[in-house]
Amino acid sequence: PEVANGLFTHVVLDGLRSGQADSNGDDAIELSELFQYVADNVLALSNGRQMPSVRSEPQYSQFTLQ
Repeated sequence: PEVANGLFTHVVLDGLRSGQADSNGDDAIELSELFQYVADNVLALSNGRQMPSVRSEPQYSQFTLQ
């Protein structure tokens, strides 16, 4: 897709704005859900050329963003 920002930023904003990052459907986007959404979509949209990774402490994985 044509993006105004980098692909990573585009997918992060899309996941938050559209709500598609809310994988469990509870109307809240947790950091772990956003990461999975970003990882899956950046990998797919970049045809495997970009693979986001994260290093976080376990207590932050359930941090609610939205």
